[in-house]
Amino acid sequence: MKAENFMNVAAEAWDRAFCCNLIEGSAFSGAVSEIPERFWEMPEAELLKMFRPTGLDLNLKYSLWLSLLRARGSRALKASEVYDGLCTYAHWHQNVLKQPAKLAWMLRPHRTYQDRAAALVELAAERLREMLSLPVTDPTTGGMNPDAANVVLGAASLVSQIAKTRSVIS
Repeated sequence: MKAENFMNVAAEAWDRAFCCNLIEGSAFSGAVSEIPERFWEMPEAELLKMFRPTGLDLNLKYSLWLSLLRARGSRALKASEVYDGLCTYAHWHQNVLKQPAKLAWMLRPHRTYQDRAAALVELAAERLREMLSLPVTDPTTGGMNPDAANVVLGAASLVSQIAKTRSVIS
C-alpha cells in the first residue's frame, strides 16, 4: 500500500481484516482476529465503559499509532515495536491481547486524528472541485490555456486515483 493512501484507509476502513494485514505475529494477529464483531462497530464511548484506560494504556495506544505511522502500511507491524520501552511482553499479552475491548479501542484511530482528517478531506475535496471547474480556454485568444488544462488534468487524475483506492478497499 502506498504511504499516501495509508492514513486515508485507516480513517475510513478500520476493521478486523485491515488490522490483521497490518500486524505481524501469531499472538497479536490472533488476538485481533478474536475481537468480537460488535466491538468493531461499537462507539468508542461504549468500549470505554468496559474498562478504564490507564496511563500505560494511553501510552501503548500512542505508541501503536506512532509505529503504524512509521510503517505507513508498507510493512507489517511487530508487537514489540509497540510495547518495547513501555512494558514487558507478559504485561502486553495479559493486559492488552487478552482484553478484546481494550485492544479494539487501541486499534481505533484517535478521535482527534479522525476529526482533523475529516476536515482536511473536506477541504481537499473543495479545492479539487475548484480545480476541476477551471476554464481551460484562454479568454483573450479563445484557444486552450495549457497551464489551466494541466491543473484540471492533474485534479482529474487525483480524483481517479482516490476512486480506484476506494473501490479496492470496499
